[in-house]
Amino acid sequence: MSVNQTPMGGNFDMGRVVKATFAAAQKHFVTLLVGSIVLTGVPQLISLAGMGGTSASNPTAMFSSPAYLVGMILTLVGSFMFQGYVIHTVVRGHKGLETSIPEAFSAAASKIVPLFILSILVGLGVAVGMIFLIVPGVILLVMWSVGVPAVVVEGASPVQALGRSRALTKGSRWAIFGLVIVAVLLSYAISMAVYGFNFAAMAAAASTPASPQLIGSVIISTLTSVLYGCGAASVYSELRMIKEGIGNDQLASVFE
Repeated sequence: MSVNQTPMGGNFDMGRVVKATFAAAQKHFVTLLVGSIVLTGVPQLISLAGMGGTSASNPTAMFSSPAYLVGMILTLVGSFMFQGYVIHTVVRGHKGLETSIPEAFSAAASKIVPLFILSILVGLGVAVGMIFLIVPGVILLVMWSVGVPAVVVEGASPVQALGRSRALTKGSRWAIFGLVIVAVLLSYAISMAVYGFNFAAMAAAASTPASPQLIGSVIISTLTSVLYGCGAASVYSELRMIKEGIGNDQLASVFE
């Protein structure tokens, strides 16, 4: 059965979601890659370059670096925008609608405020949950995992998006948690592909502005951002179809 033929009342199918994720990444690869480079890769490159004066004896030197501070701000804003960028592009693509790069940037920018507020709410909730033996934080992370699509596709407010995500994920959270584990393992696999089994280089990438490690870290961040974004869009589409009988064509119609 194809993704578009999922009946209302069906079960959440992890395999179908993974297949849809990679299909979306392949179909929109150029558009998503450009967005990821601009919104996540370049800001990270700037912040990592600003860590040049950091050392074991002076670990806070980065905070006096304008490049590091600018990069961190751009990374924060860019991460919110990229989520909207991916959801808009992928959901429209379900109906065969092409999204130009400028259009995707414009759509993402139009949702930056609610996405920013939503990310703060989710971040605070998960952080507090993590304090209490980690498990509550993981539960909230899974429960609110499709809040961003609710904002972008349905025009929900940040608070409404949390409730909407909670309702959509109910009954499918173990499967979504499994996908989160797969995503984490996939990010490690991408890291291995870039660094091989050189764990020293992987560790250095997080704290050293040396060119090879810096470029490798940006490549990993760019690729994983694309896959994570496509994954969120695919999970949302799957949940709408099995819970509400809403097909991909109907989801995409909101952008016409």
